[in-house]
Amino acid sequence: AMRRSNMLTEGNATPFGMVIGESFSGKWNVPTMWDRILNEVDVPRRRNEIAEFNSKNKWVKKGIAFNPTKFGIAFTAKFMNQGGALVHLYTDGTVLVSHGGTEMGQGL
Repeated sequence: AMRRSNMLTEGNATPFGMVIGESFSGKWNVPTMWDRILNEVDVPRRRNEIAEFNSKNKWVKKGIAFNPTKFGIAFTAKFMNQGGALVHLYTDGTVLVSHGGTEMGQGL
C-alpha cells in the first residue's frame, strides 16, 4: 500500500542523526513529489481499473506501487557528502546518465 503518513517529515531525524529540513540536509521535497506523482498519474482511477481487471482474471493480476527512498551518505565531513552525475539528452529523446555510485544492494 502507498502510505504517505509513514514518511519522514521536517524535524524528524534519520538513523544517522540528520534532521530533515535543516540547512545541512537540504530541502525535503519527497512529500511534495509524492503528492504530485499521485495526482499526475491518477492513482485512484488506476487502482479502480486494476481492481476491476483482477476481479475478472483468476491467474493474471496487476498492481501499482511507488516507493519514496532517501539515502543519507552519512559521512561526518560535509565535503564528503556530495556526488555528481553527467546527464546527456539526445535529439532522439534518449537519456544517458553517468555517475560514480557503486551498487551494493541499496537500489542505486
